Amino acid sequence: MVSYKPQPHRPAFTMAEFENHHRGLAKHYSGTGRMREVRVAEPKQRTTEGVRVFQVNREVDWTDNSTTFSIEARLIGPDRSFSLVNDSPKREWTANNFEGFRRRLADIAGIRGR
Repeated sequence: MVSYKPQPHRPAFTMAEFENHHRGLAKHYSGTGRMREVRVAEPKQRTTEGVRVFQVNREVDWTDNSTTFSIEARLIGPDRSFSLVNDSPKREWTANNFEGFRRRLADIAGIRGR
């Protein structure tokens, strides 16, 4: 599953803020509800055609002994920002789906509003 939505545009938002936010969420939700453990790893920052992309990988171990894999991202363009989240039961599916959507959202985030 892939979802995205516009976010408040905060050009000064940093990778450290993004990573700390997601690590805080993982700590908060580990051991709650059906979530046995939530892990955040591989923080990355890159720039694609003037759009900054922050991303982290997330793995959730569930009480039914299954695991889901996610990539959480924030795309920050010249005057608009988006979040992008991709979840699936297989790590490679998550990575492939994310890259396809990331490229298109980077295009959209990079277009200046009229």
